[in-house]
Amino acid sequence: MYATYLKSRPEEAELTAIDLLIRLCEESGCRIHIVHLSTSKALASLRDAKHRGLPITVETCPHYLHLCSEETSNGATLHKCAPPIRSRENREALWQGLREGIIDLVATDHSPCPPAMKQMERGDFRAAWGGIPSVSLALSLMWTEASRRDCSPR
Repeated sequence: MYATYLKSRPEEAELTAIDLLIRLCEESGCRIHIVHLSTSKALASLRDAKHRGLPITVETCPHYLHLCSEETSNGATLHKCAPPIRSRENREALWQGLREGIIDLVATDHSPCPPAMKQMERGDFRAAWGGIPSVSLALSLMWTEASRRDCSPR
């Protein structure tokens, strides 16, 4: 079930990792790049870190900006990725983070695999390969949705 998979990768785990990276960046001054941001709950601390001049960049993926957990059916293992796809409200907040420049870029989590590895016939999220193959669709999806949302590429 998707709900079980989603609960197995809570937003708090992602927040803990991001908070650790921000602290390490403060202590060392080294550049930090956050990949695959999926939780909008991290946007406030990332905004603050950037306003304080910390050298942090942030990336999210097209699937976090287009899909949502409410529309992910239990057997839809094509949607399995890590971190997982989160709520509709979260998706909207990520778009806002992109508009504000907290999120610096969108990059695919291109993870191609043979369809059999996605366990689509079984719908088993525990056994399915993680990652969403999307490199061939990302530009047109992002351009269309960004235009619709008045979010211009920089």
